[in-house]
Amino acid sequence: VWKRHHVVAKYIRHRLTDLSLPLFLRYPSCSDAVTAVCWNYGVNTLREFLKLLDTKYNLKIAGGMGHLKDSTFRIGHLGDVRLGDAQDITERVKAACQDMKILA
Repeated sequence: VWKRHHVVAKYIRHRLTDLSLPLFLRYPSCSDAVTAVCWNYGVNTLREFLKLLDTKYNLKIAGGMGHLKDSTFRIGHLGDVRLGDAQDITERVKAACQDMKILA
């Protein structure tokens, strides 16, 4: 189980980095339970992005917390999340970024 969590987390971090979405923490400081991503496109676009993921792509992604709520989002990958799920999640994130024309 621990190895699977590590593999899934590593995959998600790698794909998000490939999409030019900077990670809040870098390995080895990051968690195998959740990945936090910096959002450099403004608070309104973050809210729009999270809403788009929810409504169009049926994917619930958490915003940041506390003073980071307007500049980060989090992807949870603890529990029964498999590599195929991670691939699906990152493809939906990529599609939403493309919809919003924010990919490099």
